[in-house]
Amino acid sequence: MKSSDNPTRTLRYGGLVAAAIWLLATSLTAQTSPTGVLTGKVLNATSGNYLNNVRVVVKDTRLEANTNENGEYRIAGVAAGPVTVLVSYTGMRPQTKSVQVAAGQVARLDFDLALFGAANEASAIIKLDAFTVAERELTAQGNALHEQRNAGNIKNVVSIEEFGDLGITNPGHFLTLAIILKHPPSGSFIASTRGMNFET
Repeated sequence: MKSSDNPTRTLRYGGLVAAAIWLLATSLTAQTSPTGVLTGKVLNATSGNYLNNVRVVVKDTRLEANTNENGEYRIAGVAAGPVTVLVSYTGMRPQTKSVQVAAGQVARLDFDLALFGAANEASAIIKLDAFTVAERELTAQGNALHEQRNAGNIKNVVSIEEFGDLGITNPGHFLTLAIILKHPPSGSFIASTRGMNFET
């Protein structure tokens, strides 16, 4: 019996040939699969600006891209047919849309992302959290303290906003209401307001 008539060797060669045929068929199928291009822009609906670095993913595939500084993205090699696309950006509600991709064509799909807690529509009523004008006074005090703390010498800073709306139109008018303390060489204090002196 010749070595070529060995059944084990024949089975081995047959298996290799079958595997090669299967790989070739798979490769040809992948190469001939019709694809298209997906493109679009992602807008921040809250501010009206286009978003950079938004993650755009074609669901159930490994295809994804990030938007550029103009909010534009482009994904090539998308299988022809209906596809679902998911976009996500930190701090904003993710959005999912579907589109039909034609072979050899460019399909456009734009997105409008909104902040978490923002209204879904521009015409919707937005309810603000409760706030108080006292926050403005706190900010004025904070600014005054910050300036005083960072001064190069001894400095007392008072924010005019702490006194509320006095109808004052200029700093000179405000000084007429302020009490000025003087310490003359005599040793007694003199308080002056509106041009009147009070010696203590």
